[in-house]
Amino acid sequence: MEIIWGERAARWFVNASEYTGYHRELADILLAFMQPGGTLCDLGCGIGLIDFALADHLKQITCVDISAEALEILEAEAARRRIGNITALRADAATLEGQWDDGLMLFFHGTLTDNIAHFLRLFRRRLFYIVHADPIDPQRDHRPERTKCSSVSAIQGDLDRQRINYQLFHHALEYGQPFGSLEEAIDFTRAYRLCPQGKEEGFLKARLRPAQKTREGYQYYLPHTKRFGMFIIGREDNAHI
Repeated sequence: MEIIWGERAARWFVNASEYTGYHRELADILLAFMQPGGTLCDLGCGIGLIDFALADHLKQITCVDISAEALEILEAEAARRRIGNITALRADAATLEGQWDDGLMLFFHGTLTDNIAHFLRLFRRRLFYIVHADPIDPQRDHRPERTKCSSVSAIQGDLDRQRINYQLFHHALEYGQPFGSLEEAIDFTRAYRLCPQGKEEGFLKARLRPAQKTREGYQYYLPHTKRFGMFIIGREDNAHI
């Protein structure tokens, strides 16, 4: 299920990011491999929360997405945060032209391995490709359907078959969702189909926890550990492509 961007979805993403510190921690992981003051292109950026976390460390960030709604939210949020080195670009990543130091594809809803040569030409140093970890137990995986795109094992197999050199790092960060009310939690559960319809209250009763940051208006918290793999694909390491 694709994300339908709007005020409600954006609020949930921003609230989760700020409550858990997820994007700050993810930025620290990425910055360990990025050169300070460089340029970055984020392909499939959504509303750009990771780019906001990276902005103080880089010279320029180009945020690319095909969703006009997502980019409109991104530009408004960047203005609210007074971030001036982010440029939003509505474009199809598969036909994008330009060159940047590094590239980022964060849970990208598209195909990397079918067009790897095109993507590597865009970046002078490396491409960071972050995908979902393989389910620990597929029978009990309650993640929303929209997250079930590329997985570590699928991408690793494709890269190996094409003899593409890469580094792979596994990570897990907390990225749950805070709520101001039980009604909001039910709305979220329905929107992302976390359980069969009509079973929302029972689903949440077993999982909701009291929010720790009640001073910010939150009453409940739905925990979620986001497990993912980070492929680092270097340009010089793949000169044969």
